[in-house]
Amino acid sequence: MNLNFKNRITFHYIVATATLMALVFGAIFFTVKNTVLENLDKDLSYEAIKHTGEIAISGERIYFANKAEWEEREHRESEVNPVFIQVMDKQGNLMDKSPNLKLDQLPFKQTKFGGHFNTKLNQKNIRLVQLPIEKEGKIKGYMLAAMSYESALSVIS
Repeated sequence: MNLNFKNRITFHYIVATATLMALVFGAIFFTVKNTVLENLDKDLSYEAIKHTGEIAISGERIYFANKAEWEEREHRESEVNPVFIQVMDKQGNLMDKSPNLKLDQLPFKQTKFGGHFNTKLNQKNIRLVQLPIEKEGKIKGYMLAAMSYESALSVIS
């Protein structure tokens, strides 16, 4: 390309401006994405820890001690931003779940504990956390908590 001096300056200015804009908008995108995910993960962890305190362990059986808690509106209905709760034994078998899951089950991953990850429930995007349930230093099962990830995806998009 054989450009005169004026066109070379214009070309370099356009390339520099485009690069700077890409960096700024990339930084904004990743900041928003991380903030949205951190807030969702914080809410999920809170729910999982809160409900871990409401379970009872009898031998190999893990269940929710206070069934009246599950009659709350947030666990009976699939509302705008429902919280899904599920308890699994250490082999990954279902022990108990919130009524708003109805006939569905949250996906259980044997290798993913304590971390948050994205998955699907009825073709809807959800964010899920799996926390170990311990008694006397031994893992007895896992608490799974999930929330819709749809609104977070809308913000990120």
